[in-house]
This record gives sequence, C-alpha cells and structure tokens, in this order.
Amino acid sequence: MKYQYTTRSQRGFTLIELLVVIGIIAILAAILFPVFAQAKEAAKKTDCASNVRQLSIAMLMYQGDWDGAYPMRLAGTDHPEVEQWIDMIHPYVKAGQTGQTSPLSKCQTFIPAANKQIKGWGYGINGHLHPDVGDTLSPVTESNVISPASTALIGDSVIGDFYAQASRRVRAAFGNSNNTSPYKLACADLRTRHGGGNGLKLNDGGSNMSFTDGHVKFLKAGFILTRLGIHPEAPEPGDPMFFNGSAGTYCVGGPVLGP
Repeated sequence: MKYQYTTRSQRGFTLIELLVVIGIIAILAAILFPVFAQAKEAAKKTDCASNVRQLSIAMLMYQGDWDGAYPMRLAGTDHPEVEQWIDMIHPYVKAGQTGQTSPLSKCQTFIPAANKQIKGWGYGINGHLHPDVGDTLSPVTESNVISPASTALIGDSVIGDFYAQASRRVRAAFGNSNNTSPYKLACADLRTRHGGGNGLKLNDGGSNMSFTDGHVKFLKAGFILTRLGIHPEAPEPGDPMFFNGSAGTYCVGGPVLGP
C-alpha cells in the first residue's frame, strides 16, 4: 500500500495585511514620538532647575558668611574680564575652575544671544539685590527683602541680571532670545529657555526661577512679566514699585506694563 503525504502550504502576508501592520506602526509612532520628545524636554528642564537650585544654595551660603548681604556688582553682568556674582559664589559651588566656566553656569537648553560676551553663562540674578558699587557703598541684605518666598533670586536669563521693570523682566522671561536686550526685538522673535514660548505665546514656555527663601519653581513667561515679585520691597502685583515705578514694553509693539 502506498501512502501519500501532503504538506500544509505556508501562506505569506497579503498586501492588505502588510498595509494594516504598517498603519498600526505609524499610528503608534505618531503617539509615542511626541511623548518621548516631551520626556526629553522635561529632563532638560529638570537639569536646569537643579543648576538654579545649587547656585541658590551657594548664594545663601555666601550670605551666611557676609552677614546676610548679597554680592555687589563691579560692572555690567556681561563683562568677562570682571568678577561676576557667579564667580563670587563659586567657592561654595566647587564645580569647575571658575564661576563663568562651571558646569552649573548653563544647562542643555541654553542658547546664548548673538551679542552676548560671556557665551557660557546662562543665568541671571535679581539686579535689585545686586547693586553697583559705583551707586552705593551699602550692599542689599536679607533684611531688605520683605517677602522672601515671593521675591526672585536666580533664574534662567539672557544676561546676568534682571529687574522689575518690563524692559528688564523680559530678560528672565525669554532667556534664549537672540539679543541681550530682548525688549528691542519683535514680540514674535522672543524665545523662552524652555518650551516654545515667544512674545505672542506667553504661556507656551518659560524659565526656572529660585526665590530668596531658597525654593525653585518653573514659571511661564507671562507670569514672569506680570506677576513675579522682583523688587524686594514691592513683590506683589499692585504694589506701587512692583514694576520699579516705570512703565514700558517688553518687545517692539508689545503692551505697556507698569504704572
């Protein structure tokens, strides 16, 4: 007797099945890629916040050794040949050889302005706490700050200091702008350090900011421009000196902020 053996044929994928699989992969990629991008952006923002926190701790340690006083400014905060506040607190940081070249002097998302002289330094201090030695012989101390939890200390900034008036607040609100005087730019050309904010999209990005009590928060650009306490004696919106007593715009053609 002869036996006949048959084998089952192995059928391949049809074109329709392949297209379905490809479609599913494309849908998954469209869902996951933005998630990965957001996670990467969040990690960079966290890294920058860590730098701000460590610099702020160093500043508090500096104050502890100087009877609560903040360092005084020797010249403008974009002069590399001058000792800057980040150099003055460097002994308390212990990272890198100088403050301006320390690993803490910038974070991954920092893009220096075209006209910035100190290209490797991406943070600013509240300028009202950092007076020029040519203007006064007395430093600002912690006793001058009426609300430490509401008064900015150190944060992302296009240049090494920022102030309460609109034309100086913008330095901290849009820390990646391509000019160290960002109020001279068109509103659409302003750039936040984190996120995709500009002068027309105030809530799409912002900056990390520490306060004089030591805590650190991420603040949207719109909050920095209109609600962040910067003047140490007028930290609340509505205070007469909240905008340092002056009115102005934060970009060309932008709204006027201030009294």
